[in-house]
Amino acid sequence: MNYSSTRLYSKYTKRKNMTNSLLPISIGVAAFSLLVGLIILLAKYSKKMKAKVAEVASMLGANFDPGDWKTQPSMHGTLDRRDYILTFHVVSTGKSNVTYLDLKTPVTTHILKLAVRKATGAGKFFKKLGLNNPLSSGDPYFDEKVAVKGEPEQDVLSILYGGYFKEPAIQLTQRGFVVDLKDGDIVASKIYNFKKDMDEIVIRGDLANLITLAKSMEKR
Repeated sequence: MNYSSTRLYSKYTKRKNMTNSLLPISIGVAAFSLLVGLIILLAKYSKKMKAKVAEVASMLGANFDPGDWKTQPSMHGTLDRRDYILTFHVVSTGKSNVTYLDLKTPVTTHILKLAVRKATGAGKFFKKLGLNNPLSSGDPYFDEKVAVKGEPEQDVLSILYGGYFKEPAIQLTQRGFVVDLKDGDIVASKIYNFKKDMDEIVIRGDLANLITLAKSMEKR
């Protein structure tokens, strides 16, 4: 290899080594920029979310808690002489985070367990196979729309036949809520839709339905 070829090879090698050394730095800068952009986007979303919850809380006459950088906003108030709490919780699916809207009101009842869900095609199929046995209300229309399980069964059946439970249960489950009895509270949860859910009329209706459910469970 002559002197000229040696110099060209040396320059090529230096340039290649420099490019290789800069590659990790470039990747790091790109990753950092992406992270900063994501943080800014989440901060803007959080600000909009808090502003919307504060607006609805004001319209409902409820107390608003903005939370902080670690916690979600919430509100608590009274509707139809019943206390309620509206909160959010985030569930990680591994690939993304899903925000849930939770509505809660206290209830005094002899019922120990209660789960109210929208009746699905899969649930109806398994029911035919005897693998899924929600309680029957005696109302074919209701049983087609809603699946209810609970204990003691006799107490749950008494509210199903009572009449006050069915309509709010249909309304909540059609809205996407799942309803459970937890530690003395009746709790309705659904995946949060920023554009559709945080509306004063919508939230008022959801709360009214949940409170009616609670009252029906106390009618003994």
